[in-house]
Amino acid sequence: MIGVKEIRQRVPWRKVRFLELLRDLFFTAWNLGCIAVDFVMFHLPRWWPRGGIAFLVHPPNEYHIFTPLPFLRYLPREWVREIVKRLPPYRLGRLMVRRPHGMTVPGRLLTITIAPEHLEGGKGRISRPEAIRHVRREVRLAQRWGATIVGLGAYLPPFTRQGVTLLEEAKNLGVSLTTGHACTAYMIREYLYQLAERLDINLKREVVAIVGAAGSTGSIVARLLAHEGRVRRLLLIDLPQKEGVLESLAKECNGKTSTDLSALPTASVIITVTTAPGSIITPEHLGSSVVIIDDSKPRNTSLEVLRPAIECGQLLVVDVLAEVPGLEVTYHYDLDFARPEITYTCLAEVCTLYLTGWRGNYSLGDISVPQVLKVGEMTQGAGIRPAPLISFTRPMDEEEIERFLAHRREVLPQIRPRLELVVG
Repeated sequence: MIGVKEIRQRVPWRKVRFLELLRDLFFTAWNLGCIAVDFVMFHLPRWWPRGGIAFLVHPPNEYHIFTPLPFLRYLPREWVREIVKRLPPYRLGRLMVRRPHGMTVPGRLLTITIAPEHLEGGKGRISRPEAIRHVRREVRLAQRWGATIVGLGAYLPPFTRQGVTLLEEAKNLGVSLTTGHACTAYMIREYLYQLAERLDINLKREVVAIVGAAGSTGSIVARLLAHEGRVRRLLLIDLPQKEGVLESLAKECNGKTSTDLSALPTASVIITVTTAPGSIITPEHLGSSVVIIDDSKPRNTSLEVLRPAIECGQLLVVDVLAEVPGLEVTYHYDLDFARPEITYTCLAEVCTLYLTGWRGNYSLGDISVPQVLKVGEMTQGAGIRPAPLISFTRPMDEEEIERFLAHRREVLPQIRPRLELVVG
């Protein structure tokens, strides 16, 4: 098959642009037809066989709207924002979990066309009530396609008050909701203990920092680590306006607090679980030997910014992901992992709940430590586990780990835990 580059080498530029335009027009028309099918399904009484899962997402940014609907890129941005206001939720792809004993879990990947920047200020801004209405319709479409357990991905949990806003809608439709945060917290804990053992990190003496500690995931990770007692020196970091929540959490977990990143160089392990935009962690925030466990959405770490620290062995960045045996996803917004079984932990929780026969909501609102431990038991029963070490969506090789270990042995005499943390 001849690709676009080969066509450009053989065909005049104007013809190439015309061919690209035809291609984008065809794919947009095809996907609009699929949206029309979903629109009809949404307004008909539920007739699809009941059983299966659904995972609800949204475009990570405005650019990703153009992937399934490429012709929109030719329109003015103001027009695009007006169009996405009116487009209904639709199926982005198909989920499937094939089990060795013959059980198959059917599922749908559903999306709305609202990106985070559409909620920001400026012309064409979409109001919060209007966006919530889109998410409610997304839940209803999942029910129409037979889903019994519905997971909220990306920004949807914080945007819906960790799913609490959708409780009445879910109850009326007879579906169960989850944010997946309990499974995320459990996988972070597993990565932390696994890395501490492999990299010779003394969790009783060295500092573990949680960036975004006042949030839903950050707070339950802090409570979980404090409950188990293997981490003795917790540093809880979040925004100044959340200082009250941080102080309360610190008393509960016997940790220290900070409202800026200046205290991060004292930490040997940094867990990031924020929704802050952009790469907020830079080389100046790193100590002499650091492991970052990154579950931030969007990423708080950038390969371009941190590459020198990674290449010299000072830093190791690990993505928080799960391995779901038999998982198949027919569409990814921006996922390009080594194997199709590798996915986000929030989707892994949806699969876990269905495979173990759970009935009812999970991981909504404030999550408790027993919930996290319970979902940990269920993931083990379902054969779901933390993914092999992956950094910036690529598998981490043994050479990178050995380089980090060699550097750590060199600087280990400098890594002396301080009895008192100097925090802002």
